[in-house]
Amino acid sequence: AANADGSTCTGPAHVYATPGQYVISVRVTSTQGTVGIGVSSILVGLAVGGVSFTGPLIEGSTLTAFAPFSPFGKQTYTCKVDYGDGSGFLTGTISGTTCKGPSHKYGRSGEFTVTVKVTASKGSSDSSSVSVTIENVAPTIKSYTLPATAKIGTSVTLSAAFTDPGTDESYSVTIDWGDGVRQPVKLCPSARSFTVSHVYQKAGNYAVEVDVSDDGGATVTSARATIGVYDPARSAIGSGSFVSPAGACTLSSKCAGTSTATFSLSAAYAKGAAKPTGSFSLTITGFAFSAASFESYVVQDGVGLLSGEGKVNGVSGYRFTAFLVDGSSDKILVSIADAKGEIVYYNLVYTALSKGSITLK
Repeated sequence: AANADGSTCTGPAHVYATPGQYVISVRVTSTQGTVGIGVSSILVGLAVGGVSFTGPLIEGSTLTAFAPFSPFGKQTYTCKVDYGDGSGFLTGTISGTTCKGPSHKYGRSGEFTVTVKVTASKGSSDSSSVSVTIENVAPTIKSYTLPATAKIGTSVTLSAAFTDPGTDESYSVTIDWGDGVRQPVKLCPSARSFTVSHVYQKAGNYAVEVDVSDDGGATVTSARATIGVYDPARSAIGSGSFVSPAGACTLSSKCAGTSTATFSLSAAYAKGAAKPTGSFSLTITGFAFSAASFESYVVQDGVGLLSGEGKVNGVSGYRFTAFLVDGSSDKILVSIADAKGEIVYYNLVYTALSKGSITLK
């Protein structure tokens, strides 16, 4: 029985003993005898609410799925969570009226359907699902080795290793050797390192670049490493003077003005040697550099490049690079830096010699 109060009919409280789909009918009779009937349906039983997460939705990060549920009757409950990446349903834990899934890491990026399923001890169950997008993370190159110099026509070996939070991805590598050759490298799915070789057919200085891509579309590019490819048959000799412009020397105020720079140089490869021997010196007012060792001597497109280490005003720890032009007008460009990489001498442009000559053989 129900009492009508104004335009609302309020039925008595009722408890369903078993789950199921029920049709509820409401019958209202007026004092004039008019009868009205309203019909509705209700699903009675265990119900699981919306799925939520803790933790970042990023490849390789740990996250946990949660879902509340409405219990039915005096039963015990168990729950499982399927994270949608092929790992299947994993056993979760019940805390009050909440299912907590086990922590999970996605081994790849993409869109996944996460399902939380709760089962009652008397056999009824319900589930709730949500779509989740896991963001990709680019690989990180952690090591990169390449020789500083190599002899023309010999094999050069590059080794690199990378890391990635993904555990279920494939990777592709491309080596740009700097001489017009781009070399693809195939990797096994579990590989995180590789070694490749290349032969340079022409002497010169080459910037080598490594690209590592995952199948999620992210690419990481290594910092460029430069290799000097030399021809051991080449040599250089020269001496003379040129105008050193104001500001070329930053070591002290004594050398900062315009002055005459004098130099002398020689470089050649002994039989079987990987590094050249010879000499290089540069002197201006308040500044004197002398080479102590050489790293490489390379001739590329008619320009010789001689590099190594030496002393400035008797103090060690300086590196130099001299660019040499043997032409109708011989020219020189010199850069000298301290141990921190700060330039202490740089004459800005290829400067024609006032006296002397440079010969590249």
